Amino acid sequence: MATKISNTWWESYREVVQVSKRYRQLVRLVDNCEEVAQSMINLEKNKNPGKAESWYLNKIIDELKQQSLVSTLY
Repeated sequence: MATKISNTWWESYREVVQVSKRYRQLVRLVDNCEEVAQSMINLEKNKNPGKAESWYLNKIIDELKQQSLVSTLY
């Protein structure tokens, strides 16, 4: 039983750390403007409600990277 609780705690902790890292990455991608980053997250949450915080961050970061890659090709 203690192991199950410990694993649950550890998984929650890992998720928080991952979300924090991805949030900082997003802020860097938008020229360190936290207001823009938060606005993008809120917009994505309105479009796709009920997802995990990491899902929103991953989606936004992937889209920004893809746009950046496309813009360097043209």
